Amino acid sequence: MEHNGAKLLNVTVGSATSTMLAHSVDGKAKKSGTKAVAAGETYSVEGEYDEICFHCMGTDKSERWEMNSIKVSYRGGFVEEDFKGAERKEYGPLVRVAFPFKEGFESGFPTTDKPSYYKYGVTAGRENLQWGTWYGSFSWQGPIGGEQSAQLRIYQEDPDYYGNTQFGHLKMEYFIENLSKVSFKYRFSEYWLTATISYCEFNSTEWKNPQQIALKKYSDRGLVWDFTYELGSKVNAKIRIEIDPESGYATSGHHNLLFDDFVFE
Repeated sequence: MEHNGAKLLNVTVGSATSTMLAHSVDGKAKKSGTKAVAAGETYSVEGEYDEICFHCMGTDKSERWEMNSIKVSYRGGFVEEDFKGAERKEYGPLVRVAFPFKEGFESGFPTTDKPSYYKYGVTAGRENLQWGTWYGSFSWQGPIGGEQSAQLRIYQEDPDYYGNTQFGHLKMEYFIENLSKVSFKYRFSEYWLTATISYCEFNSTEWKNPQQIALKKYSDRGLVWDFTYELGSKVNAKIRIEIDPESGYATSGHHNLLFDDFVFE
């Protein structure tokens, strides 16, 4: 649970299923101890935090967790009315790095999580160098390189889903000074899957220069490919990779889109 300018004092979640839960705070990868939570019981976190992330550790019977309630106590913050008449800008620190700067989703990222644990989203990484996902995670399942890769998944369509989209994204949660080029490796489980990369400048709301990431033929599926993205000039920017809805839902199981070995210049 991310903050909205407030300080979170207590967050209590109710569980509809028996599971094992842990939590982390303020974007740090270190988790608390794991606690067994029976169906109908609650799990609470107290303190003074900007952000609280709950981790479903699963049981030997199920990896799923169904939350049926949440209660939040906080101090300060803003509400939706505060934004009326004003543009909401992309959040995140502006960071100066030594080029070439590399990210392989190893340091500061969870190391035992499956993508199915984060069917909605997760934020992780080193301090001021975090990445966020929607319908994806940083997974050890079949990584492109090293111990893990960023993995997005397309599941079967859920007609009862009430959010904005069931097609995920991978996004930097920080901006890099004087960024001009990004290169990375990717692997798609199906050849018809496509995604779009774009960038947003610091203190802006607009995502610019969209370019499609795609395979050329059926035999390319399951193989690792290189992609280079030119921003066009040196700008203070972050990047986002979104699954294109035209990829379609999975008819069974799920489809995988993996990204790794990012190099920023």
